[in-house]
Amino acid sequence: MPTAPLRAPKVTADGAPPQVIQGGMGVGVSGWRLARAVSRTGQLGVVSGTALDAVLARRLQLGDPGGDVRRALAAFPVPELAAAVLERYYVPGGLAEGERFRTEPMLRAERGEAGELLTVLGNFVEVWLAKEGHEGVVGVNYLAKVQLALAPGLFGAILAGVDYVLVGAGVPAHVPELATRLSRGEPVTVELTVDGDTEPYLHRFDPRSLPAGGAVAAEPGAGGRCDGGEGPCECGG
Repeated sequence: MPTAPLRAPKVTADGAPPQVIQGGMGVGVSGWRLARAVSRTGQLGVVSGTALDAVLARRLQLGDPGGDVRRALAAFPVPELAAAVLERYYVPGGLAEGERFRTEPMLRAERGEAGELLTVLGNFVEVWLAKEGHEGVVGVNYLAKVQLALAPGLFGAILAGVDYVLVGAGVPAHVPELATRLSRGEPVTVELTVDGDTEPYLHRFDPRSLPAGGAVAAEPGAGGRCDGGEGPCECGG
């Protein structure tokens, strides 16, 4: 898995920090088009980093009009991983009316590599598209309380060259160290807070262990059968 060394904070074309920070306003609202438009004016455009695994999977299943998502996936530095997700979720022309979306794999504390891959790619795509075609600065906004998605999401954003990381809904004191280690392609461990439990849960994310194509389809909940058989699965996958 490639690395992406962190850079000094990027400034605007005139050498000054951005004077306007476009706020992160939620899933599908602070998207790449808005962030790119703001960045092109010389200010800080920000994409929402929440639920980008689901956003990516559903955009592909809706047929990716205009080909923006597929263009971004083609720029991902590990083509076989992007190809596995594309093969799993892309529907030429989009789903028929009334047809159900595939279920996205869940992120989990102890395992869930397919969900991590989709989260990495979702963040990569959103940041890459926001940065495409200009030299402005782009940030990504995360919610600290969405704990399992933070490390894989941040890794995907770093691979796409994100300039700033904004974190709310919690205390993000651990994020700078996460970003530094992930930029080197190193594994990280995130302590998970679970209400009512006194013992901490740990989530380990290792960029080097992202799955090949088979794991995208084979993990329970990833849209295939849990038992490896044919046809729809009773779990809803």
